Amino acid sequence: MPSSLEKIIAPNKVKKNILSLAVACLMPSLLVTNAFAQDATHANKQPEQIMAEIESKLHNPEYMRNVSKNLGIPSDQLTNGAPPTLKQAPANAMQSQHAPNAPQAANNASAQAATTTATGTASAQKQHSSLLQMSEIKSYTAKCEGNHDLEACQKLGVHYSTLAIDFNTDIEINMRLAAFNLEKACVGGLKSACDIWGHALGMYGNYFIDDRSPNKDYIYGFRILNHSCELEDAFGCAKTGLLYYYGRGAEANTDLAMTYFNRACDLASQKPDHIKKIEPNLGLGCYYAGKVVAQQNNFDKNKPETLPAQSVTYYEKGCQLNSPDACLDLSAYYTSIQDSNKAIFYSQRTCLAGNSKACFENALQLHQLGNDALANRFLEIGCQMGSGDACTLFATNLLSGVAIEQDTNTAIMMLESSCKANNGLACMYLGELCYTGGSEIPNYSTPINFEHAAIYFERSCSLGVAAACTALEKVKAQLTSPSSNPIHIPR
Repeated sequence: MPSSLEKIIAPNKVKKNILSLAVACLMPSLLVTNAFAQDATHANKQPEQIMAEIESKLHNPEYMRNVSKNLGIPSDQLTNGAPPTLKQAPANAMQSQHAPNAPQAANNASAQAATTTATGTASAQKQHSSLLQMSEIKSYTAKCEGNHDLEACQKLGVHYSTLAIDFNTDIEINMRLAAFNLEKACVGGLKSACDIWGHALGMYGNYFIDDRSPNKDYIYGFRILNHSCELEDAFGCAKTGLLYYYGRGAEANTDLAMTYFNRACDLASQKPDHIKKIEPNLGLGCYYAGKVVAQQNNFDKNKPETLPAQSVTYYEKGCQLNSPDACLDLSAYYTSIQDSNKAIFYSQRTCLAGNSKACFENALQLHQLGNDALANRFLEIGCQMGSGDACTLFATNLLSGVAIEQDTNTAIMMLESSCKANNGLACMYLGELCYTGGSEIPNYSTPINFEHAAIYFERSCSLGVAAACTALEKVKAQLTSPSSNPIHIPR
């Protein structure tokens, strides 16, 4: 859905010291990820139970036959692998079950509450582009209900699904309203509404199968994700295949799993280029398909060079479609066969596809190669993804003006934020600044304060930075037996 799709480093002493510390203490080795590890990109904490209307539509006896037709699978084979249907289901899986005028009343009744919530959210952050104002909700509701304006129905659906999925606000009623408005637009022939609803269902259904969910329900999750796949959402198809592979919510069936993985991969490949560039982990189905092929060929992850050629092909598709795991496995593969150019290319793609750890590792490698400007770029990307180590190293380069315009105020704020967020390297660096007064930093100085240095070193030590523990002992000795000059702290 749109709301989800739309939704560092010239050599100087300080730079060498901090990056040497990072290389020694922090730089991890590249490892191939476990097969089918639950991806965090799409982790989506959602409500505890599915609404009755949506549930009933997803258990339509006609529904599984339609799925089998769309996928080209014999209906008896698909039905045998599906969970049992519940109670009664409507004659048309896309037909609304609301009472006459119920959506109109619900839209009007919840508009004030939803808009108030959106306004409150906007006071803390920039107003989300998909959220509507009260006047717009009333206008679009009238157009959707009275004039059968499908575009208006879609805008309402996007608004309510954004509140439910992106802001976790009044989730049950907002998902009901999203269902009614998006399905009405979809059934009316607006293809974009079907796409939006399919993706919203995929994200919603993933809540029920995520291992971090406090209320896992694989049967519910299967049904929602399966319906998402029928609406041609690549993520929904990939996750449905995953459930078939593991036999969760449906009888285990590797052939069906591969069918869904391939469908997900094909659907993702058909997306417009602008969507391919921005939608995270679009190539999940391609990646899963490659994993199945690798396992069927007894692939040993400790010997990346033995990766089957068909898996390599799947991973290449997946990597181009922003699957960081596919990119990472390709980097390991090309490293193992000593193709350094492709190994570097796919390692960098891993970062750009959303793996902040890879961004950090790429920056360190680029620094060692002397390309500090590009290293800064990868540190900045990794920092934006939430990597504390990347933020810390980018801040140290910003502080010293290493291959970037110096900005000491921003750098110090970044370091303090990283330290507060339990990044040991940031605390270590702040301790050194307090200990030396920043004497090694051009155009910057701060008062020497051994007490503050000890606080930062102690925090860094408690966070696992061994060098900070050594520095802490030196500073304690300095505080108990002060001398005219600071004691040298080895790196």
